[in-house]
Amino acid sequence: MLQNVAFVVLNRFPSFEFGVVCEIFGIDRTDDGLPAYDFAVVAGEEGRLVSEHGLALTDPADLDRLAEADLVVVSAIDQQCPGAQRVHGRVRAGGRRAAGRPAVHDALDARR
Repeated sequence: MLQNVAFVVLNRFPSFEFGVVCEIFGIDRTDDGLPAYDFAVVAGEEGRLVSEHGLALTDPADLDRLAEADLVVVSAIDQQCPGAQRVHGRVRAGGRRAAGRPAVHDALDARR
């Protein structure tokens, strides 16, 4: 059962996509009979992370958090942006360790 979700963001992350993922996995709806998720926003690169509209993240988890996730969400990013290759490698490594867990789809290749 899907219980643990990690959302990887890089600097200049899309605000709308961020909001959608946080709305789905980050709000406790157990009173409505829906499952609870252990949800974390993960910094895909070091330094300050700010959305394309100025929303700043203050305390994201680091990439080690991906190891425990059942699902890793990565919004489409440009392969040339700083941090993309580091995230790509960590997501792929996590996917190889995730035998028996939902597949990790490689959204990082979407904008080559």
